[in-house]
Amino acid sequence: MKTQFTKYLQRLKTMKQKFLLLIAFFLFCSTLFPWSHNVSSPLVICDREEAQNQVQLVRTTDGNFIILWVDERRGKVGGFSWNYKDIYGQKINSSGEILWQEDGMPVVEGQGEGVVFELQTDVKATNDGNGGAIFSWTDASGGGIQENRVRINRIDGSGNKLWGVGGVLLQNGDSGGNGSICSDLQGGAFAVWNYGSFRLWYPRAKASHIGANGNIIVDYGSISSMGGDDGEGSAIANPAVKTSSQGVSIAAWEDARGGPYYGWRSLRVQKFGDGINWALGGVRVSLPNDVQSNIVTYPDSVSDGSGGVIAFWIDSRFGNSNVFAQRVGSSGSALWQDGGICVCYASGNKENLMAVSDNAGGAVCVWVDTRNSTNQIFAQRIDSNGNKLWEEEGVLIGTGSMPYIINSLDGNYLVFWKFSNKIYAQKIDGSGVGWWQEGGVQVNNSNFEEIKVAAETDGAIVVWSDNNIYAQKLFNNGTVDPDSPLVITTEKNLPPAALGKPYKLRIGATGGNGNRYTWQITQGNLPQGISFDQTTGTISGTPAKLGVFNFVASATDGTSVETKLLRLFVQIDTGMEIFSDSDVPGLVKGSSYLLVTRKPIYNSSSIYCQFFDDNGYKIGDQSTVYENYWVDMLDVIYNPLNDKYLIVFMGGSSSNYHLYGIFIDGQTHQAQQPFMINEQPYKYPALSVNTKNGDYLVVVSENKLGGKWIGIMLDKDGQVKTQFDIAQKNYWPRSASVAYNSSENNFLVTYTYSDYEAGYIWGRIIGSDGSVGNENTLARTSQSSLFHNKIVYNPKMNKYLLGYSLYYPPRVLARFINSNGSPSGDAFYISKTDLQEEKANVAVSQSGKMCAFWTDRADEQGNSDYNNDYIYAQQIKETGPAYENDELITPYSGLKKTPVAVLGNTDNNFLVMWKRWEGSSYKVYGIFYNLPKTAGDTNDDEVVDISDVILCLRMAIGIDPADIESADMNGDGIIDISDVILILRKAIG
Repeated sequence: MKTQFTKYLQRLKTMKQKFLLLIAFFLFCSTLFPWSHNVSSPLVICDREEAQNQVQLVRTTDGNFIILWVDERRGKVGGFSWNYKDIYGQKINSSGEILWQEDGMPVVEGQGEGVVFELQTDVKATNDGNGGAIFSWTDASGGGIQENRVRINRIDGSGNKLWGVGGVLLQNGDSGGNGSICSDLQGGAFAVWNYGSFRLWYPRAKASHIGANGNIIVDYGSISSMGGDDGEGSAIANPAVKTSSQGVSIAAWEDARGGPYYGWRSLRVQKFGDGINWALGGVRVSLPNDVQSNIVTYPDSVSDGSGGVIAFWIDSRFGNSNVFAQRVGSSGSALWQDGGICVCYASGNKENLMAVSDNAGGAVCVWVDTRNSTNQIFAQRIDSNGNKLWEEEGVLIGTGSMPYIINSLDGNYLVFWKFSNKIYAQKIDGSGVGWWQEGGVQVNNSNFEEIKVAAETDGAIVVWSDNNIYAQKLFNNGTVDPDSPLVITTEKNLPPAALGKPYKLRIGATGGNGNRYTWQITQGNLPQGISFDQTTGTISGTPAKLGVFNFVASATDGTSVETKLLRLFVQIDTGMEIFSDSDVPGLVKGSSYLLVTRKPIYNSSSIYCQFFDDNGYKIGDQSTVYENYWVDMLDVIYNPLNDKYLIVFMGGSSSNYHLYGIFIDGQTHQAQQPFMINEQPYKYPALSVNTKNGDYLVVVSENKLGGKWIGIMLDKDGQVKTQFDIAQKNYWPRSASVAYNSSENNFLVTYTYSDYEAGYIWGRIIGSDGSVGNENTLARTSQSSLFHNKIVYNPKMNKYLLGYSLYYPPRVLARFINSNGSPSGDAFYISKTDLQEEKANVAVSQSGKMCAFWTDRADEQGNSDYNNDYIYAQQIKETGPAYENDELITPYSGLKKTPVAVLGNTDNNFLVMWKRWEGSSYKVYGIFYNLPKTAGDTNDDEVVDISDVILCLRMAIGIDPADIESADMNGDGIIDISDVILILRKAIG
């Protein structure tokens, strides 16, 4: 019995030990992981009543962090409208534990300490080198600005005041205003401050070196004084002091000396040690401030590591505000050109500059830049000789304002900024390349007024104020959670590239163990001319091939691996603009491709032309072929019999409008003088050409209710042969289309009228002599959809294909038309989806294959996307749509409209162009759309047989280049014997 009882006690003891260990474990975890790991739930440093702001952050030598701020929790000063302002502090460790009392402890407070400090403000802080902090502030308790004082104090790691209750008095009245402090690396600090603004109208500044015990080692007096009778020195602004080495600092300030007004200031620097080291009054580094464009704004400076300084600033000497820099050597001489080197000369304005040392004799600066018509953050690194080490005008970091940069503890740089009232961050290396996702990572989810950041071994501590004080830790993996898994954050559809234009994009990621990611492409290929950097994940180069390129990117941090399917779309960037919602790009294939657009602006209208070769490259520059008071809608056609292009439009001066034509030579691409086709202001031209005799058929309308559709036959030289009426109805004419039938040597004209309820598409055959056939009703549609219809002729079928749109429901339709102009079968829906479709266009390839193109609000998954428009394609056969699913041509975001298509550069493709809205106008883009191959049809003869098996085998063993689209039967991205077997099975049924 005793033995059993003893065992029972032992079990109880063991259970108690385990229980205590479990409690200890949970307590340990709760202190080890106090960070919320959620951007919406930061660590609350202080959320007391009234406002807390002017936050400061110091990383102490023992790896902890002291946070100071101005606190108004005591409320109103009796009998006055303002609040008490005290200075409070809090200490946290790297794990986010609060080490001092909740909501902070007072380090400067008026009541209860025997000294009435009612208004404490402008707090600045630095490391004391011994686990504590040194801080200075403005004591504004004297009753007026002329009584303001500047004080400095030191607290240890427990918050004890080491230099007395009120600290050391640096400035006793005379409008004192705290400026800046920095560590002397010996336990003390350097301080600069303002004084004299009431007595002298504008402020001056003084500086001192304060020892570890609060003793004044050196009082430097007025830093802008040149000695002699200049005891007060010149008026200055924004003095700032930075550590240079042990016992040495360098100050920079804006100086009004030499300028006609106080606001016209240059930038000067001074070195402090045992005394003032450089020329009395400081060394001017910027241009003289005697002209307004030389005025300095947003200065900052860093040590060059050799006893000198690199100073940065912004001035407007070249018109726009730009970034400049100057290095002053240890002896006080400027080392670069007079007035400094230009760090950034890009268009737009620059502001909010901040800089850090690169710890190699140079510096890195960041600034806000408006070169792209929005606030963006750019950065540049310069070496000790003033050479730019990154892209010529800086590297883009992200979109936003209020940049803040620090050196990370692993030799890189951390940049923080404000975007959509939230904090974002990016880590960049010594080459200016980011680590994390493009555009930065989110750090918090609330508004803020100011931030301070300090580096940590595994990331950085970020502190901000929003009338309260908050903190968050950003880890080296680019998230607020150290256990966040590795994720490739770049969207599947990369920003589109343009044929023949430089392209650069870095694939981004976050999460993982915090190591630098390395990259690979494990499947698929990039377009010719584009390379992939496995160190940075950067895609760059100049694409030499159009199309959609799918590939799988793989990222690893050395522990985990993540893959993602990505897609790069390479298009033709025509450089052409369209300014009207209703305009369609004028596109035609001749000896070259010609794109025509117009700029319809009263008093200043133009027609522009751009030629392209069969590969999509521009031939020459864009040309202006017509300018006048007004240009209306136009059309363009190519005549192979005289190798000329004809543009027809309504234009003219003031209200004196006529119908004009312009010939453009197919070889020289030179435009002839415009010629008048008809003195009437006919609109909505549609063109076709008789390829047997070179005659043109021009179809136009009268711009009025009940207006006629009129045909004008021109010879190949533009002379009118005949004019005739095609139709007239008591409605508004809206649009027309013309196609030539080479078999019958005639034309089919389709035209529209609309009333207030419905609209119709009619058609007539027009003989080569201008004879007018019977009218056929081809389609009934809504009146809002009649501004566009398209008719094409297919010689393989000896039939026409009509494409058009419905407004409600918003669908695109097609209908075959017999060679005599009568309908052939019923109309049918082109698209397989039932979403927001519009602007159907149809085309016939050289081999007689037909395709329809349209704008659609359906995304790739078939879901409605009201923020974007996409261009889709569907092959049309005699039985209707051929594809099981509509094919997405433009997989990227944006509002894309009015696709047009013409013959491509092969038997089975088309050149398709569309317009995309880009802020103030539409831009025209294009691509060669290749009809998809049938799976297994490796020789593209539309039959899968033994010849395809043999060709696939040759691909599998490397004799012939791989054609993934037709031969990869199992979809694994490679061609091997399994694909050969599958094609063989398909060939034998």
